[in-house]
Amino acid sequence: MKGKGLRLIRVSPAAGCPTRGHLIAGNRVFPIALGRSGIRQNKREGDGATPRGRFKLLRIWWRTDRLTRPRTKLPLRRITKDDG
Repeated sequence: MKGKGLRLIRVSPAAGCPTRGHLIAGNRVFPIALGRSGIRQNKREGDGATPRGRFKLLRIWWRTDRLTRPRTKLPLRRITKDDG
């Protein structure tokens, strides 16, 4: 994928565990955590669900203690101890 942009990221739940899943980006697969209520089409604030749908990526947030600075054309923001 060198020199090409990533156009699609997919998320799917793991079989038998609604709070765990996989993020598929190109030919790479990453384990992920989902909301306590799994993935839901009709997401409501506070329901503990991960929203289902198609979303445009607007920015990247990353943890400097876990990853080096990602190479991307999207705006970047470091997550700090004061966030969240």
